[in-house]
Amino acid sequence: MTLKEIGHFMLECENYRTVELSESNREIILTALELYRTTVTEKLCNAPTEYHDIELLEIDEIIETIGSVE
Repeated sequence: MTLKEIGHFMLECENYRTVELSESNREIILTALELYRTTVTEKLCNAPTEYHDIELLEIDEIIETIGSVE
C-alpha cells in the first residue's frame, strides 16, 4: 500500500468502526497506517501545522480501533 492509497483508505473509512477485516488484512492496514503516521510526524516536525496534529489524532484513533477489534 502506498501513502496515497492509505490516505484514500482513510477518507473512505468514515465508518471504520463497522468495517470487518480478516486478521491478515488488519495487520497490513495497521502496518501501513503506522508508516503513514511516521510520514505525517516527519512533516509536523519540518513544517508544523494544525492540520498535521489533527491528522495524527485521527490516525491514532483508527489504529486503536482497528487494533482492538477481535
